[in-house]
Amino acid sequence: METNVLRKHFDYLIQCTEKLQLSKHVFERYKNHYEEIFLYCSENHLDIFTHQDAAVYCKMKCPSRKEFAVRETTKIAYTVAGYFVDGCFAWKAVTFPRYPVCSAYETLMDEFRQELLKKLGPGTPTPPLAWILHCICSGES
Repeated sequence: METNVLRKHFDYLIQCTEKLQLSKHVFERYKNHYEEIFLYCSENHLDIFTHQDAAVYCKMKCPSRKEFAVRETTKIAYTVAGYFVDGCFAWKAVTFPRYPVCSAYETLMDEFRQELLKKLGPGTPTPPLAWILHCICSGES
């Protein structure tokens, strides 16, 4: 998908969220999350953003965020995934399914991620890490 087409989808999501009449401060935080996911999609050449992509994205972003930001990141990631999967914007209270993996496998993934980060050079962009995590999640499913 062209970046312009992807941009239009994200602009639509931002407009829909703006219509919810959230406080200005909250809306700006959500808008920033949308922009981060748009950049993630662009950098990783994703035409769509699925629930599996949301799981990988949250796995990468959430460890470095505070609790309220984790909830916001997860909310927006799964809202975007729902939009791309279902074709419509839905803002609702949802439970965010974690990608189904056993705890031993999740521990292994965390250890692998930490080990991989040690081997990548400082300043290495995260897309290779995202590709590897996405591949691991795909293999598990």
